Amino acid sequence: MLINRMNQKTSFEQEISKIAKNAGYGGIGILISNIIAYFSSAIVTRVIGADLYGIFLLANSALSIVSLFAVLGLNNGVLRYVSMYSGKNDLSRIKGSIIYCARVTLVASLLIGTVVFWLAPLLSEEIFHKPTLTIALKILIAGLPFSAITGIYLASLQGLQLIKLKVFVGTVFQPLSRLAFLVVLFLFGFKLLGVLWATVLSSMVTFVLAFYCLRKNCHCLSGKIAAIFERQQIINFSAPLFFESFLNTIIGTIDILMLGYFVASSSVGIYGIALRLSFIIALPLTAFNMIFAPIISNLYVRNEKEILGKLFKTVTKWIFTLSFAVFLVIVLFAKPILSIFGQDFVIGAFAVLILSFGRLIDAGVGSTGYMLMMTGRPKINLLNSAILCVLTIAMNLLLIPKYEIVGAAIGTAFSVAVINILRLLEVYYLEKIHPYQKSFLKPFASGILAASIVYILSYFFPYDHNIFLSFAFGILFLGLYIIFLRLFALDDEDVYILTLVGRRLKHVA
Repeated sequence: MLINRMNQKTSFEQEISKIAKNAGYGGIGILISNIIAYFSSAIVTRVIGADLYGIFLLANSALSIVSLFAVLGLNNGVLRYVSMYSGKNDLSRIKGSIIYCARVTLVASLLIGTVVFWLAPLLSEEIFHKPTLTIALKILIAGLPFSAITGIYLASLQGLQLIKLKVFVGTVFQPLSRLAFLVVLFLFGFKLLGVLWATVLSSMVTFVLAFYCLRKNCHCLSGKIAAIFERQQIINFSAPLFFESFLNTIIGTIDILMLGYFVASSSVGIYGIALRLSFIIALPLTAFNMIFAPIISNLYVRNEKEILGKLFKTVTKWIFTLSFAVFLVIVLFAKPILSIFGQDFVIGAFAVLILSFGRLIDAGVGSTGYMLMMTGRPKINLLNSAILCVLTIAMNLLLIPKYEIVGAAIGTAFSVAVINILRLLEVYYLEKIHPYQKSFLKPFASGILAASIVYILSYFFPYDHNIFLSFAFGILFLGLYIIFLRLFALDDEDVYILTLVGRRLKHVA
């Protein structure tokens, strides 16, 4: 019995080591990408204002749905088959998979792009009643073939296990290049056109870099190796994933599109920034999911459910610890943060709070979606996506006409909260595993205490209209949060994780 416990502890520590060492890398990549994105958004909103920013968001949301029909799920297909054939060193089929997926994507993107180009006036004037949207759609559609094929190339790099290149090209270079084009075009006096063409040009240069990296590292593409095309296998695998991607994209864009139908474009722009800010709360969940997802599958196959249950609790607590801090920062400083994007956006503070609460629940249930998927239940995940899609549309249709951006925020937050609670119940029913333990109360209590102190101090030193004072109070809050976490005492696994992080930082230094 003692030996079994020791073995379990060793296995648990090994898995925690993987998560602690690698989640940081994923988190840093996501953090850099988001810092660039938020900085770009602040520049854009300051230059073009809420009204034109709303037009851009509408066009971009519409193109997100259109791009699905250009890619047709083949990014998932090329990822799987390039990875599989790479393991077998089957260069002919690697080449065939990449070429076939790229060709189909090129043809599909040109066809769907042509259709959207000609339908742009109808969509803009008859459906959204915003004539300016026509030019936005026509310009953005020019970048569709480049962005669609880039997705195939990036998935190919991932399939070849060239993760650093994929992250650099897709996560760092693309937003950086867009930011550079934005600055140049704004300096020449372009406003909405500057945003649109910066997006298209960044898609073009990212396409060139992705092609160069893939060709340089996948020698079978430039060699005389004959390509073997496994068309039917790729289609059979990609088609079901296309439908799930379609549902998820509808979920992610429907609130913007429905707002565009019912309200002015300025309200769309304000809501878009509120939505973007709320997503920060989910960043720790995204970072941990990158590492925890394959570990779930590995432990489940080995029937090590006790270790899986412990990891689920530990990872969820750490996700909540980080996300709750971000949530409270947004609650305390919503108006000063929104003022960075321009005074027109401050009226979106209440919408930010509502959306943030929904994202906190998302983070608070942990990796429940991956717990279902990686334990062999993808159909349940697909059903959940369908339920979320229908619920989101229904709630937004009910609330937006009467409450506008606040209605969209309530509808979206409520739908996200409901589906995540459903996933939590499904995981517990199917696996008898839940992510909660008594120590979960420590970050909650620490956050409430730290936020209460800052809130009381704000009566004596109002910071709503002073960005520098807000920043100082934000640092104070985070410092108090960390102090209270330490005062409540750390668990053994927390100490172990912090020790690993400390070693990693010393190694980097």
